[in-house]
Amino acid sequence: MKFIILDHFSQASKWVAKYIRNHIIQLNPGLGKYFTLGLPTGSTPHGCYKKLIEHYNNEDLSFKYVKTFNMDDTLTSILDGNVADPQAECDAFEEKIKVPCRTKLFVGGISPSGHIAFNEPGSSLVSFVKTLAMDTILASTRFFDGDLAKPFHKPQEFFGEDWISSTVAAATTGGIRDKMKFIILDHFSQASKWVAKYIRNHIIQLNPGLGKYFTLGLPTGSTPHGCYKKLIEHYNNEDLSFKYVKTFNMDDTLTSILDGNVADPQAECDAFEEKIKVPCRTKLFVGGISPSGHIAFNEPGSSLVSFVKTLAMDTILASTRFFDGDLAKVPTMTLTRALSWLLER
Repeated sequence: MKFIILDHFSQASKWVAKYIRNHIIQLNPGLGKYFTLGLPTGSTPHGCYKKLIEHYNNEDLSFKYVKTFNMDDTLTSILDGNVADPQAECDAFEEKIKVPCRTKLFVGGISPSGHIAFNEPGSSLVSFVKTLAMDTILASTRFFDGDLAKPFHKPQEFFGEDWISSTVAAATTGGIRDKMKFIILDHFSQASKWVAKYIRNHIIQLNPGLGKYFTLGLPTGSTPHGCYKKLIEHYNNEDLSFKYVKTFNMDDTLTSILDGNVADPQAECDAFEEKIKVPCRTKLFVGGISPSGHIAFNEPGSSLVSFVKTLAMDTILASTRFFDGDLAKVPTMTLTRALSWLLER
């Protein structure tokens, strides 16, 4: 996976348009050899589309043998999200975009909620029908005169029936499969047991001791409770020792070393950094992906380097269970470890 960071929307639009143009030219499509291009809806790609039109008008790009299709149904698309049988609609859509060669390029963006073509974080990898995150619903009101009751053509109560949108399920690409392993288990208890055993095995493998600590980053929230109980069982059974294990919490919203109420958040983070310095680098981080797509409260689209984070609405709503269900008590900002910091460990 390659990251290209640019300063302005116009630069990013130009870069993506040029990338698409170069791929089309490289394939040199023709009869029986179409270039199939998946395109997103929303406002983000508008700049890219304008640049592609410029390339076409300048006669340095031809779409004669390019076949395009939209990834989802929320604005204008082949897919119709109001049909009685969404699966049949998706099957028919699949037939429409079949061409003699496979799809060559998908264009997409990552939304504030972390979705790609409305595949929300944590949703099924194979289902064509998706339930939208609250952040996605709120962000989409700009296409519906700011009226929350209008998305997506089916008015429903705010916390009533799920809002549904049909979409093409995204598939993982070969490049990322080589570096990431997915373990899918049926129950919370199985996942807790698996993670606890994974942590135990890593600690034993390092064989920590004086001058060689095992440093373990732990998350807050309710998800890791099952794992922590299993780790306690390992300890009580005397098949795991924490004598040379140093742990730290990733964020401040519940209980943590970090204090989110200080006047100088950066100084607090610097002091935190000093506390967790040990003779060896951090060996393992434990974390989960939230409904909004955040990792240790690094919300999708937030800065890779900032330790101070503004929480997404889905995160705030999900956190009310820790604050007696009172939305007014839930913090809207937090201190955490930036993703760049995690990658450096």
